Amino acid sequence: FISHINTNIVPVQGTAINKALEMASASFSPSDLQKVIIVITDGEDHEGDPVAFAQKLHEEKGILIYTIGMGTPEGSPIPVNPLNPYDFKKDREGNTIISKLDEATLIKMAAVAGGEYIPGNNAQAGLNKLFDKLKKIDRKEYEAKVYADYNDQFMYFFAMALLLLIIELIIIERKSQRWANFKLFEFTLNSFNKNVAGRK
Repeated sequence: FISHINTNIVPVQGTAINKALEMASASFSPSDLQKVIIVITDGEDHEGDPVAFAQKLHEEKGILIYTIGMGTPEGSPIPVNPLNPYDFKKDREGNTIISKLDEATLIKMAAVAGGEYIPGNNAQAGLNKLFDKLKKIDRKEYEAKVYADYNDQFMYFFAMALLLLIIELIIIERKSQRWANFKLFEFTLNSFNKNVAGRK
């Protein structure tokens, strides 16, 4: 699954949180007792109403959705090359694309879907808080899948920290002979195919 993920699988470029949520929810089986989706994004969406869709998934499928906000409300350019901090994503006209954090949307998404919003400006604190929440969820089987398009510089380090958290969860569960029954999804959508914004 992970090896086949790339930015070209989406025909229309632009942040599409609903599509990502739909893909994540489709991977759960009816036998999963607890379903959790973790969304890491700036909250900008150009193709739908992520709040309404998150509420629908929660009410119809019992999926809990946690959101982690990336970026700042003031906005910032999107680095596309980790080796060159001055190489930013541009639209068709050559203008630098500015990504802004929409905390209001992320807070509402988590609220209507039984989860919680976690600010991503403090990665360590955010991960600790998320880890504490996940430990309280009943677990039976554990599976991790990553859906990602990393274009924000600090997301590389944040993603590494999240993967270490997942590994720690696995180790803890194996030592206690228990398995988590939820699946983690990482969606770094803050720069997920942003060209639609540029086209507008």
